Amino acid sequence: MTNAEILPENTPEIPDVTFKVIMLGNSGVGKTCLAIRAGTDNFQTTIPTLGFEIININVRYSEKIIRLQIWDTCGQEAYKSIVSKFYKQAKLCLLVFSIDNKKSFNDLDGWLSELKDNGDKNVKIALVGNKSDLDKREVTKEEELNYKIKRNLDLCFESSAKHGDNSKDIFIEGAKLIYNEYKKNAENEEKNKNLKIDKKIIKKNKKKNKKNENYDEDYDYEEYDYDDVKGQHGSCKKCF
Repeated sequence: MTNAEILPENTPEIPDVTFKVIMLGNSGVGKTCLAIRAGTDNFQTTIPTLGFEIININVRYSEKIIRLQIWDTCGQEAYKSIVSKFYKQAKLCLLVFSIDNKKSFNDLDGWLSELKDNGDKNVKIALVGNKSDLDKREVTKEEELNYKIKRNLDLCFESSAKHGDNSKDIFIEGAKLIYNEYKKNAENEEKNKNLKIDKKIIKKNKKKNKKNENYDEDYDYEEYDYDDVKGQHGSCKKCF
């Protein structure tokens, strides 16, 4: 049972943090349908996306509102040069194929290569086998799992935009993954910041102590006998 949820479409709540998510895969694998199903709980047949489309999904997790700004890219070869510009700053990539289309699965390496070349090196990646409602399948679950392991991907799902199977879970688990990473990095940055401040204070104190290192706290500088000193040094006009 998940401890996170997708909020209703057009929720009035202001997000605490926004993350860019990109969906990659061949045209016709159901990327747009999957995002719409997760965000609205409705299934809509759509025409192929031209260029790109942005869809917002809000997730409540860890008492925070996380907005996933989903860049739904087209899978047509003619638009690949345009799509590559939108890999930048993406924190999560959904690598989508259709389980009834072996070519869409075989082409994943090409999409993954473009992501590696153009995207953030720390981007999280989820493998998504869509159209799990279909009886006909050309890609086995074993092939999917092996692909995830060999490519060192972060998540793996089978989904059905039509029936809604796992459509929400993909975005919920993705949001949790990237938010936890974001929170961890923020905590580390705060620790490093405090460490730098502590080092500055220590350095400043060392300099102060160095200036006073000849000062003897046990010696009374106010109460000493000038006659004794004079007697030791003689009548020295230079000293007295």
